Amino acid sequence: MDALDSKIGKQDDLVLKRDVRKKNDEARRRVFSEALDRRLYEVSLYPDDDIHEIIRHPDVCLNLSVDVADLGSDVKKQLFETCLNLIQFPSSSDPEGLHKFAKITVPGAPDCFMQIDLHENGLRIVTLATFDEY
Repeated sequence: MDALDSKIGKQDDLVLKRDVRKKNDEARRRVFSEALDRRLYEVSLYPDDDIHEIIRHPDVCLNLSVDVADLGSDVKKQLFETCLNLIQFPSSSDPEGLHKFAKITVPGAPDCFMQIDLHENGLRIVTLATFDEY
């Protein structure tokens, strides 16, 4: 591989990362905006489930962990708003720069994280959970 091939490869990687980052941001904004619009932070969930899928589309879904689902509606609303409005993804938690992992901190809630997993079929699974459940 010569220097030009290497440079093209790096440019292709940057374009791919930018595309993944854009799609992750769009998916994150979509599900948290919908969750806020539909006031899903007020919904009572089944305590026996390990994970609560509160939004499902063919290309993206939003899951809440048990501990997040058990939080009060005001705290969940703050968590949703924080996830919706994320701007910075520190390299310490998102080293690839794909906007797929962030620490979420709001008053009255344990430290949480938002994670986006991309599955082979193109489905993005957005999960909001506490660090204790990680």
